[in-house]
Amino acid sequence: MHTEKQNANLKPGGRGNPNWGKGRSGNPKGRPKNVAMIPDVLRAIGDEPVPPVLLAQLQSSWGPEFKPKCMRDAALRVTYAQYVKGDPAARQFVAERTEGKVSDHLITEDVTPTKIIFEEVRLGGRAAETSIKRVITRGTDGNTDRGPKT
Repeated sequence: MHTEKQNANLKPGGRGNPNWGKGRSGNPKGRPKNVAMIPDVLRAIGDEPVPPVLLAQLQSSWGPEFKPKCMRDAALRVTYAQYVKGDPAARQFVAERTEGKVSDHLITEDVTPTKIIFEEVRLGGRAAETSIKRVITRGTDGNTDRGPKT
């Protein structure tokens, strides 16, 4: 349970850590130095020569002429061979790295009405007809008025 003092420090909606004041980072020291990141480790492994046991297995599958220079070369050659055989994942991998990845950018525009102005025709004190006179929306392009001009 939070005390009243802790509840006062919470962000609106009850979220947030009460121990961090406004403007204070939850990670003040940042990322630790000299920690091996996965891409760095993978690059180092990729630069290593292929171990003899693995090379023998690869040559038994791909033939004695299969002589990769390093682990990365072996992985890419095997992937390309799978691509030639029709493997869909290998095909996508090779295509994205040789031709470029197809971007899936969808251009959408939010045209949710923010204000609707109605026009009402009254006969004898009663509404005879109601119609939309103007719709004002706020889109992503900065325009705010999309209704018919009167």
